[in-house]
Parts: sequence; C-alpha cells; structure tokens
Amino acid sequence: MAFTRVKPDGWAVNEELTSATANALDIDHALAVDKTGDVITGNVHVGATGRITVDDTSKIVVLDGGTVEFQDGSLANFLTGASAVWGANSFLTVQAGGIATINNSALILGGTTTFAVGGSVDTDFNGVVDFNAAVDFDSTVTFDGATTFGANMT
Repeated sequence: MAFTRVKPDGWAVNEELTSATANALDIDHALAVDKTGDVITGNVHVGATGRITVDDTSKIVVLDGGTVEFQDGSLANFLTGASAVWGANSFLTVQAGGIATINNSALILGGTTTFAVGGSVDTDFNGVVDFNAAVDFDSTVTFDGATTFGANMT
C-alpha cells in the first residue's frame, strides 16, 4: 500500500482537522504494516530496488503448511559463507523435470547418510568423483566408459 497525503498542499496554522480528513488518516494507518506483529492478509510488493533485511539472530519462519515459492525465472542465491540446513526428518525434493546443480562446490554427506534416488538415474560426472569411505550399492550399477576403483566397493 502507498500512503498519500490527506492534505497535499499542507496545513495552515490553526486550520481545522475535518472528520473526512481524520477518517482518511485512520484508513491509511489501519492498512499500514507496523512492528508489532501484524497479520498480513494481502500482498506486500517489494520493488526493483527494495529488499527485506533480517538482522543477525532474527528469522523468517514459515509455519507448518506454509510455503516459500520461487516463481519461474526467480533465484535463491546463497552467497559466500551462507548455508542451507535441513534438520532431522527434513527433505530436499527435486520434482520430475527439476535439476539440482552444484557448480565448483561440494556436496558433503556426513555421518550415516542415506542418499536415496527413486527410479532410473542418468548421471554425468564431468570431473573427479571421490569417495572417502565405503560405498554400498543395493542393486546393479552399470558404468559406461573408463572406470577406476581404488578402494573396496560392494
């Protein structure tokens, strides 16, 4: 919402505040977002140069059933030093036709981790894949091309 002046030309000294002007002020202020925990029932638009800043130790919380949705062409950008953390019983799901890309970075699975893939998977590794622990395959795995194994694989 945009605030507009109820008296654009300004006020004269000792000028009377009419009920119409007071009502216009009341309506504007009733629609305002303040710092006390408002419930927003409409859209809030952040323009091209605007942003929402969250201070250190503050949070944006999405409650059970809520969604953060990125529309076509949008981007979630984690800059240097930023993290995305999935807690216990949380999931990262890439839907059919979706792509998860990790460029010049690392995918680190620590502890006892299950990396589950359903259905058929076609994977292109355009570099080195390094396993620093045992790798167990519970079904048939086919390697096309040169494959080198330097440790035990079961």
